Amino acid sequence: MIKKIALSFIALLAIGQLDAQDIKPCSTDELNAQYLIDHPNEKASILKAHEDLLKHAASFESSDKSAGTVYTIPIVFHVLHQGGSENISDAQVYDAVRVINEDFRKLNKDTNVIVPAFKGIAADMEIQVALAQLDPNGNCTNGIDRIFTDETNQGSDQSKLNQWPRNKYLNIWVVKRIASGAAGYAYYPASTVNRPQIDGIVVLNDYVGSIGTSVFGRSRTLTHEIGHYLNLPHLWGSTNDPGLQSNCNTDDGISDTPNSIGWQSCVLNGSSCGSLDNVQNYMEYSYCSRMFTQGQGLRMRATMTSSIAGRNNLWSTNNLSETGVSLPPVLCKANFEVNRDFACTGDTIIFSDLSYSNPTTWLWQLNGALPSSSFISNPKVVYTQPGLYDASLTVFNGGVSKSITKNNILRVYSTTADTVTESFIESFENQLYLDNKWLFVDDFGGGMFEVTSDASVSGTKSLFFDNISNSRDNQVVSIISPSFDLAALSNPKLKFSYAYTSITGSSNDAFNIYSSTDCGKTWNPRFGLIGNTMSTAPFKSSAFIPQNANEWASFTLPLSAVTNFDNVRFKFEFTGNQGNNFFLDDLNFTGTLVGLTTNSLIKETVNIFPNPVNSSALTVQFELANAVNSLVIKILDITGKTILVTNLGQLHSGLNQLTLATETLNPGLYIVNINADKNQSNKKLLVK
Repeated sequence: MIKKIALSFIALLAIGQLDAQDIKPCSTDELNAQYLIDHPNEKASILKAHEDLLKHAASFESSDKSAGTVYTIPIVFHVLHQGGSENISDAQVYDAVRVINEDFRKLNKDTNVIVPAFKGIAADMEIQVALAQLDPNGNCTNGIDRIFTDETNQGSDQSKLNQWPRNKYLNIWVVKRIASGAAGYAYYPASTVNRPQIDGIVVLNDYVGSIGTSVFGRSRTLTHEIGHYLNLPHLWGSTNDPGLQSNCNTDDGISDTPNSIGWQSCVLNGSSCGSLDNVQNYMEYSYCSRMFTQGQGLRMRATMTSSIAGRNNLWSTNNLSETGVSLPPVLCKANFEVNRDFACTGDTIIFSDLSYSNPTTWLWQLNGALPSSSFISNPKVVYTQPGLYDASLTVFNGGVSKSITKNNILRVYSTTADTVTESFIESFENQLYLDNKWLFVDDFGGGMFEVTSDASVSGTKSLFFDNISNSRDNQVVSIISPSFDLAALSNPKLKFSYAYTSITGSSNDAFNIYSSTDCGKTWNPRFGLIGNTMSTAPFKSSAFIPQNANEWASFTLPLSAVTNFDNVRFKFEFTGNQGNNFFLDDLNFTGTLVGLTTNSLIKETVNIFPNPVNSSALTVQFELANAVNSLVIKILDITGKTILVTNLGQLHSGLNQLTLATETLNPGLYIVNINADKNQSNKKLLVK
């Protein structure tokens, strides 16, 4: 029997303005109601479609001739991401499918704790989902569609990108945020009759499955939303507000679910409307869900046999064949991932197979690794030599094989520091050194740092992120430095300059510096700026490029926290939140080699000219406070390697000047180091 047949849906029509602060675990009711407000001309057709569904359900319930038939729904997960944790793993998607099917088929292990009064009506829905094996164009797929987009931060109907035909697939969009503040939402079938493009489910990544970014307690969210997708209301009806006593006067239209005010906690003996509540029902908010009732199963199965919103085509023989769901698994694509962007010699590296579908044998070729080949799905290897490495995988199933090679997938560094010097300057002038020693982190194609000649503090270049063109929320880009032996230095510091402004005068952009002493396994924060505190120039609505020195800011960061470590790397990270451009220049690591004194003998009046130098001679001019027994001038490259040495021996106090030959120097940035009786002074030199 259908009770109060249209009340649950008609209640939606009475909703006026929505309270934006009234955030629910599920926003299905709010968004269905808002849709009617926004599209009043569709109200009549939507209401008629819903009434037709209820009439069909009433007829279906009185003579369910399909009992014993299992309806299979082809499903696709569109994972919207920007390279963060919201880009959930294949394994998490597979786990979500497992949870859905166990719940709908009453195979979940926790049925043993269903309240005794409801155990007898807890039912197998005879409905299941299966990841598509063929996409709409007939190409092989694993049913997971990954899309790099800032729509992951919106989670609205506009975020329903690349929808596959709704009468062939159940589309699920996995996102980082949902605009309504909910964990997920779906439209009732009738609400989508005029606009198929809104059909499907939007869900937060950390409410998908029970592993990865999610946990067991949130794993039933998709079970709940698929209930809505198949025309199930919440147990208290569609009044938008669980917990109100007035909800006892509304109903979900299902004969065997007691009226309820709506539970947001797990009170198993709750009797909010005069009878024991089915608090463990998947359509409650209790987060201790265990069951659907028989009546809910009849409602959903009736929806599956209705042409409204194309639900009856999903499980048709032809569609199960066209989506590949009814076909034997076919090995159609080789793919894999590695757990690190970079590592050091001796680190354990894990390669993981992502091939589909159902490979049975694996052949890995990992040149340079130990072992260099493997026959298991997820091998663990070690690299003993620094370098840039490729990896190849061939997978087999019967007589079918597929192969893939990924070039330069892993960079391995030495455990010995690249740089041991009292002065290291990176001004981004030497592209070859940047390519070989620095790591530019590619944020899954979403933009990255680049070298520009548009502005600089010294030399002609700086590091730049085109934030105004890549105006996404939480767009993260970073570069990782070579390693430094800070144990060889006393009082190490990092000096740097940056330039930035906002677009409107208000910003949530951020710049952070991290250090790692374990080759990037963990990163610890060392410096951070956010929002308006970052601005070095007046805000600008067009693309920002610093015009003079006044539009740059400089900082000196003590590195005492990592002073005693001999292999330290630094990560410079910019997070864009729709702000303006960011520039970084002159990263200067300074310190004194252990055992050396300060530069008290050398006055601040040290000059080198011409600078930049493009001739064969460089003049070095400096003033000594006292006579010295030994004065040595070195020209070092930016790694700290000595290129030229001039030993002047004893020198008198006062002004001194000499000329150095520079014709053997290649173009690039250098350090001129003056050592007077172990007192140090350094100057940057640019050779053109």
